[in-house]
Amino acid sequence: MQEDDKNFILSTFLRGLYHGNSWFSLIPKNIFMVHYHKVATALVESPNHEKTIACLKDDPSVILGYAIHHQALDKIVLDYTFVKSSWRGIGI
Repeated sequence: MQEDDKNFILSTFLRGLYHGNSWFSLIPKNIFMVHYHKVATALVESPNHEKTIACLKDDPSVILGYAIHHQALDKIVLDYTFVKSSWRGIGI
């Protein structure tokens, strides 16, 4: 993950949680975004969580998707994943 990637990851992470989970969408949007932004930032900036970015080979600044994951004992735990809708279903 490059520093420039952080805003994209945070915005898609927060929008995905809010709009993709009926439990989160029960919280007023402005309250969710302000307070959960702190949680999302801590996860994205955690040195214990790896961020794997899928990007265009010819232009690494174009993010197709990403995964946030960490090691727990002998397992890899997937915390969150996102792929742009036009790139889904092709193995990214």
